[in-house]
Amino acid sequence: IPSPTQRQHLSSSEIGFVAIIVSVVTVCSLLVAAILMFCVLKKQGLNPEDERQDSAIPEDST
Repeated sequence: IPSPTQRQHLSSSEIGFVAIIVSVVTVCSLLVAAILMFCVLKKQGLNPEDERQDSAIPEDST
């Protein structure tokens, strides 16, 4: 019976195709997230050291 065998081959190749798509989407989403983080950091301030000092101030006062 060739029908179930063909179906298995189709589903397995589909699984591989889906896996490739998922990996590509994951990489793209990671890139987008990195770009968004970069933009947010640039918008917040060009000096990230200021944020570090801000977070260090409460530690000093404690």
